[in-house]
Amino acid sequence: NGDVRAFLVDFEEVAEAAGLETDRGKLVALKTLLGGRAKATVDAARRGPRKMGWATAKKVLAAEFDTPADLQEAMRRFKTAKMASRSNPTVFLAGFWKLLDRALPGLDGVPRHQLLSDQFNEVYYLFAHAYNPPACKTAPPRSVRVSPVRFHQANAVNNGGPDGLWPLQTPILIGHAGAGMKHVHHESDRLWPDNTICAFRRAEQLGLPMVECDATVTKDYKAVLLHHNFTVRFHTDPFSVKDCNRSFNLAHLPDPPVDEQTTNLVVRYSFSELRGLLGRDPSARPIEDSSSGCITHPKALTSTDPLPDVQGVHGHPLPELADAFRQTSTQLGFNVELKYPRETLLGKITRAIHEDVPITPNLAGPHSYFAKINKFCDKILDTIWKNAGDRVVILSSFNADVCAVLRLKQSHLPVMFITRGGVPSPTEPPDMFHVDLRHTSLAVATSWAQIMGLDGVVTLGSHFGSDPKEHPITEDEISQNASDLTEKCLACFVYGSGVSEDEFFAKATKYGLTGVIIDRVDGYVQEHCDGISL
Repeated sequence: NGDVRAFLVDFEEVAEAAGLETDRGKLVALKTLLGGRAKATVDAARRGPRKMGWATAKKVLAAEFDTPADLQEAMRRFKTAKMASRSNPTVFLAGFWKLLDRALPGLDGVPRHQLLSDQFNEVYYLFAHAYNPPACKTAPPRSVRVSPVRFHQANAVNNGGPDGLWPLQTPILIGHAGAGMKHVHHESDRLWPDNTICAFRRAEQLGLPMVECDATVTKDYKAVLLHHNFTVRFHTDPFSVKDCNRSFNLAHLPDPPVDEQTTNLVVRYSFSELRGLLGRDPSARPIEDSSSGCITHPKALTSTDPLPDVQGVHGHPLPELADAFRQTSTQLGFNVELKYPRETLLGKITRAIHEDVPITPNLAGPHSYFAKINKFCDKILDTIWKNAGDRVVILSSFNADVCAVLRLKQSHLPVMFITRGGVPSPTEPPDMFHVDLRHTSLAVATSWAQIMGLDGVVTLGSHFGSDPKEHPITEDEISQNASDLTEKCLACFVYGSGVSEDEFFAKATKYGLTGVIIDRVDGYVQEHCDGISL
């Protein structure tokens, strides 16, 4: 790749390992490997009155191959790098990383991250397998284009239709994990437990057009709903509720970064094992396959209907994704977040280079310790096609590779990239090397989403002033974020601290955001929704 300095360092280590410890021995060995321009450079330097030493040879060679023309050639090779169908992605990515360092040795920050993530797109076309929707009699999910951010644009009502945008009017309210994030599965707490069917039905009853849910897979590839990003943790204090004699409760604690050493990954448990731990009959008959028949979804709950039964079976944790669709009206849209570890191959290589760790074809990643990315995505897609019916379904993930693979597999369902946009997480190290460069900033995330043809991003409301005390931001910075999304024609949902306050909805409207993912849905609707169109 033209990086002579790196070559000479490697050569010196090999020569010493082979017993060539003297400078003269290294120089003689090096000359046997040189040809063309490199040999001519060394020969010309040796014609002087003094003998050329090893240090001089290294200096002469490095200077010869450090011209503007060499740097331009390195950039050309970086931009035109193509990975052969049988190549190893790890080796390929490490190679063009070095080409970029060679071409632009002083480049850092956002421009560097942008160039690397742009070039990485080449890899997806090789490892994203084609997806064929299953044959079933149930109506397929609706195919929509998610309304992009409209900053300084009239928020006109769309006329709908096959080519129309959804939602018709923005911003919409989206129930976080159903009726708002509630870290409970306790009988004594009447709040709606997250990611349960009763929480989805309550959001529907309150008139919300969409809920967010968190989908992952078990060891036997059942698609289930579980807020934990990747792990299952339990309280050991048993208690009883109606129709449920649980041995354990789900613990609701933020997930730290996971890797191949993590022992309690959800994919280590079968669905029946999890049901048993939660006091549900492991031998209970699983949900019937809908491929041979048509599903009849229930009517939407209204304010005059009884409240969903939080203590009954619909309040149980860990429902199947299929059940969440089957037990709710098709009027209720779903933003299905695919819970797959955030780190990617690009992130692993970034970290390895940063920490000077050898890069091998067997570099561990979520594909090796969690689930194969194609099989993971296909299972979620199959469940949606078989059970969602004629409703709006949006796909999203924190994992950039998952988003890219979902987009390449299909174009029927919208795909959005979830990112903190460079805002540090309290459960993660301050740097992003263990995750992915595409999370470095909101600008990098939106640029990559546009390049990959994604429909938008889901990000923290703090980028739009939802939490000014914890995350101060200027009006100019907010306007820049909104303008960038508008120019790129990308949708934007926001979540996090401060977004569930009435004053933020006014900001979301001002900046033309697509949707707001709110907590405490009951209280929010009662307090604020007289003048808000749901």
